[in-house]
Amino acid sequence: MVFSAPSSKSIAPKISLKSYLSDEDQLRYQAVEHWPTQDLTHSFDVDVLLDKVFIWCTEDYGQTQIYTTQDTYSILRSKKGKVSLLKSKAQKKIDHDRHNHSKNYLIPPHASFLKAIGLASSNGLIFAPAQKKYRQINKFVEIISHHVQIPAKSKFTVADMGCGKAYLSFALYHYFRNELGQDIHIEGYDIRPELTEINQRHANDLEFPTLEFRTGDIGQVTLGALDMIIALHACDIATDMAIYQGIRSDAKYIVVSPCCHKQVRKAMGTKDFMAQHGILQERLAELVTDTMRMLLLEHMGYRCKIMEFVPIEESGKNLLIIATKASPNPNALSSYLDLKSRYDISFHYLGKLLGIEPLDL
Repeated sequence: MVFSAPSSKSIAPKISLKSYLSDEDQLRYQAVEHWPTQDLTHSFDVDVLLDKVFIWCTEDYGQTQIYTTQDTYSILRSKKGKVSLLKSKAQKKIDHDRHNHSKNYLIPPHASFLKAIGLASSNGLIFAPAQKKYRQINKFVEIISHHVQIPAKSKFTVADMGCGKAYLSFALYHYFRNELGQDIHIEGYDIRPELTEINQRHANDLEFPTLEFRTGDIGQVTLGALDMIIALHACDIATDMAIYQGIRSDAKYIVVSPCCHKQVRKAMGTKDFMAQHGILQERLAELVTDTMRMLLLEHMGYRCKIMEFVPIEESGKNLLIIATKASPNPNALSSYLDLKSRYDISFHYLGKLLGIEPLDL
């Protein structure tokens, strides 16, 4: 259901309503209020929801759309209070299992870790609020399966930098160990002890013996030799720290999804004609930052690819950099310095970490 055309400015511009099964297999409903600067989510039992839907339809909103498997209904309420009900056939049949169809995903919805980390119910149904996250981790695992050569019958070592709730760590571990039968050792690092403790408890309960979580600043931890470093949406210079740790550990693969690009944006001295407006300056800084990162990776002996990670409508932070160990690009450093000079960038944090720029900046 979607409620729109609010009767006053004090009411949320639009409300979307979906049903889902709780962890106890109880039918519940999630309502999302779409305000201009944020979305507010609320969950309701059916008894409470019915009262709210009645008020939304009859008082607060002038238009209500109801989508079912077979038909679409429109409830229209004029300013004078006249109500009209329109009915039409659904444009296409809704497949209620579309998000849980295991043949489309490398991580099936009944994977035990999904319930443990709160994405699925006990009977293997992905919760409605978790659908985007479920698609995201599957897309990540799919990309890894296509771009990472996994050696047979040897341990594959991974560090997840700034792991947070460790969705990617659990997904990769499950995929390598349970789907491929591959020996894997993953260490997840995060500065928040409350998260690493919860993650470790989940790993122990799932009997994932070589999935470990440690509390620590990703810029200061000491890592041994690794096959792969990953970092999902490590904010601003945390992405540079993760890349540096991968280079320092001589990782065969460095896979990062950058988030925020504050450091270079603030360090840019030249006011490019494309960046006279704030949002354009922000996007230009994103492009320049990630280009500089890839040039430095190529200078340090990696071959780089950049691709869309998730659809842009799901997240604006949707790029993924995949760096594979190769031969150094002899022209990469001069290109990096030219780009840095063009935008009068006082310093770039990754260049500082690699010793290409003075450490005292």
